[in-house]
Amino acid sequence: MLNNFKRTLRRKFKLYDLKSSKEMLIMQFSLYNFIAFNSKDFYIKINNHSIPYKFKKISKNIVEAQIDKQYITKDENIIGLYYKKQKLWLSSPQGLEEKFEINDKIYISKVNKNLMLSRYKTNPNLWGDIEYNISTGSNKMLLKKRLIQDKYFYDNDEFYEISIENGYPVFSLSMLDKIYEGNIFDIMNNSEIVEELVITNDQYFTISDNFEAKTYQNSKKGISIYIRARNHFVLSTFQRNDDSYSFTIKYSDEKNLLSINNLFVNIFDSGLSVIKFFQLPCKVEKHSNKVVFSIKKNLLDDLFISPIQEANFYVGDNKPIARVFAPKTKKSNVSKGKFREAVIPSPKRVNIGILGLCYTRRMFTSSDYFNPDWKRYFKVLDTQFQSSIISLIQDKVTDFDETIFTNLPKSVQKSIECEFKNNYFKKLSSKKPEYLVVDLYGDVDRGVAVLENNKKVTFTNYLEYKCNYFDTRENYKVISSFENFDEYTEMFKDALIKLRKEVNKYLPLTKIVINNFHLASSYFDKDGIKREFDKRHNEIVNKNNGFTSIFWTHFLRDFFRNESTFENVIVSA
Repeated sequence: MLNNFKRTLRRKFKLYDLKSSKEMLIMQFSLYNFIAFNSKDFYIKINNHSIPYKFKKISKNIVEAQIDKQYITKDENIIGLYYKKQKLWLSSPQGLEEKFEINDKIYISKVNKNLMLSRYKTNPNLWGDIEYNISTGSNKMLLKKRLIQDKYFYDNDEFYEISIENGYPVFSLSMLDKIYEGNIFDIMNNSEIVEELVITNDQYFTISDNFEAKTYQNSKKGISIYIRARNHFVLSTFQRNDDSYSFTIKYSDEKNLLSINNLFVNIFDSGLSVIKFFQLPCKVEKHSNKVVFSIKKNLLDDLFISPIQEANFYVGDNKPIARVFAPKTKKSNVSKGKFREAVIPSPKRVNIGILGLCYTRRMFTSSDYFNPDWKRYFKVLDTQFQSSIISLIQDKVTDFDETIFTNLPKSVQKSIECEFKNNYFKKLSSKKPEYLVVDLYGDVDRGVAVLENNKKVTFTNYLEYKCNYFDTRENYKVISSFENFDEYTEMFKDALIKLRKEVNKYLPLTKIVINNFHLASSYFDKDGIKREFDKRHNEIVNKNNGFTSIFWTHFLRDFFRNESTFENVIVSA
């Protein structure tokens, strides 16, 4: 029983992702039974020899370690993980077993308390050391099917055997059932049987009712086979409706029309993406030279998980066969992918809240100078404009007479009203941004005005110069970081503690993005001549050299007091 108890409490790493880049083997682990994990106490050994590694904390219980492939040199490699001089128990949720190319050799991975990488051998002559000089011992060719079309060799590629008849490859029915347009097969043999293969280059030959192929010399000076559908499908119209999408797909040849009853989608991102198809539940309308698919909007949208993803499409019957290409017209709302395929972007957006000034809001401006395609990735739900943190954390309210502010922009009016009525955190709760981007302009450069009832409002240019608000106040006092540094700093530090408490009710602190701005002390006039802001030049220089860094130090220290939280805070400059 004691042994069972010890086994339950044993510290463990669970390997849930194992992948390979050009130079590194990348491992991601889930942590179990660690009260606090200190990376300084962690190390890796291969065959009992310690090796250097790169370490990254992904989240609270997820870590990543990368090791250089140059340390994997033997046919059998045992990778052991250690923490505080004790060997960790490595496990895998599905008994992970994958194939990798490492240093021009193929390795199989297996997890059994350690990570084991064993060189892949099926017979003594199957794999050469550097060249894949493979002999199958018959009239068979060994093909490697690329999982990523433009990557000559990618981990976990699939292998097949096919025969040659009269100089052309012959695909079995079972293999044809697993291929689709765009597949590339690289021939791994360099034997006499391959020399019988006819190289057709851009001339295609039929391999089935649905497919045709060409053979050509690839960039590695080997031979590859490219597969395409015998019919050409184009997404001529993509229509976004209120609650549905409509795809009008035209085809080129009625005589070679496939059995088209289903639309398939592949969601991919900008990294290395292996194709994974989802069959979309569509309503289908068939016409003489086109097929129209209609689908509920949410059924496609829910397949995306981030803004950087895109989707391309295939048509077929029970399985994807033919790629859907983009139209040639430039007026189409359909993008063209790397292989001329039709691509539509993810509808997902990262929802942003802004607490700051134009220093931050300009990041989300579509002009060419700033960020022309920001709306492709983000959605700004709310901007609390030019408010000091001190003014936002009070319980006190003051009257908001909208007639005083009618000459101000609507967005500024809303921010002033929010500050006066003390409802910023109520607004934050209702808007529910995923990230809050903060700059400290209101506190560093403006300060606060203390009104008769001790209500503090940001002393902005809008209140001071662009409306007559302070003319309506009988008595008020201005406290600024420049004129009243010590007093203002103490108020600011107290405000940070309250801000942390309130914001953390709606957002984890790891979702706060800090925009560290720099006040401009000069500008270019209409003739392109650089000029200084004469009246405020010394003040701006002093704030940049002292106040800005001091206030940011307080923000980072007092707002992000937890060291483990601060590791994940995003700071931009």
